[in-house]
Amino acid sequence: MVQTSLNQTITFILILSFNAPFLDEARQESAFYYNDGIIKFLSGTNKGISYDIINFKDKIVQVMLPPLQQLNVNDQYEITAGCDKSFTKCVKKFNNAINFRGEPHISTVIKNL
Repeated sequence: MVQTSLNQTITFILILSFNAPFLDEARQESAFYYNDGIIKFLSGTNKGISYDIINFKDKIVQVMLPPLQQLNVNDQYEITAGCDKSFTKCVKKFNNAINFRGEPHISTVIKNL
């Protein structure tokens, strides 16, 4: 099951840079938990817009593309945990092996043919 956190709030904008990293001090998840996930803004100038997450570490969220508008402290967002499509991640992170739709037991040699 995918974990979505609702009504989270940006607490600090780190640097106005290309992919707008920001800090949310309330985040308690482990490093990389939200990698490959989605963030959707619920308020502010980016309200209703979703972005792909490329990195999450030390309570810092970094998106793949620059936001269309500037992020601001107190902007609210919804964040969804990411999946790298591996069987291991499906089992350990989401406890969802029964719904995995890949072929985890085919050897690497066969996969590359």
